[in-house]
Amino acid sequence: MLSTNVLAYEGIVFEPDKENLDMASILVVDDSEELRGLYSCLLLADGYEVMLARDGVDAVSKLLRCEYDVVLLDYAMPGMTGLEVLHQILCLNLASPPQVIMVSAYGDPQMAQQALELGASAYLLKGEVSTEELLEMVREAVITRRQKTTPETGTTDFIQRRA
Repeated sequence: MLSTNVLAYEGIVFEPDKENLDMASILVVDDSEELRGLYSCLLLADGYEVMLARDGVDAVSKLLRCEYDVVLLDYAMPGMTGLEVLHQILCLNLASPPQVIMVSAYGDPQMAQQALELGASAYLLKGEVSTEELLEMVREAVITRRQKTTPETGTTDFIQRRA
């Protein structure tokens, strides 16, 4: 029997990383229920607090109600694209905006450039990035965001996640 601290997804067992107890919050935005589930399991197992959004409208609504360290954002979604969500994040004028990692099945350099110019911290290709690389990008994004936060913004001070 698995303990309550162990997660399983499609036969893969994930155990929480004990070094990541500061519970950075990640918003996963993807129209694919399967990918939301996979990302959620990976991030929970690495010690993150995870919230899920099924589309851009849901994501913007959650961003208005809660503060997140990182948004893992699908590029191509019905209704509102990842770029439109990224633009909305800028328009929200948040005191401490999240770092955004754009994830896409499209390897178009122009799409990647647009996302990066709008403020995404990274543009990753689905199926081209390993689990370890994805988790490392999330860790780096959390560190970057927390280095940018200050007591004046009302958010927590920077916490070193990994040596």
